[in-house]
Amino acid sequence: MKLYDFPLSGNCYKVRLMLSFLELRYESVVVNLREQEQKSPTFS
Repeated sequence: MKLYDFPLSGNCYKVRLMLSFLELRYESVVVNLREQEQKSPTFS
C-alpha cells in the first residue's frame, strides 16, 4: 500500500497511526503540500 504523505499533516498522521495500530505495512511517498506538489501533472 502507498500512502501519499505530508509529515506535518494532521490527517496524514491519523492515517499513519491507524496503519500502525493495525500493523499494516505501507510505503510512504512524501508530497510537499507547501510547494503544491499535489497539483503537479504527476497527480493529475
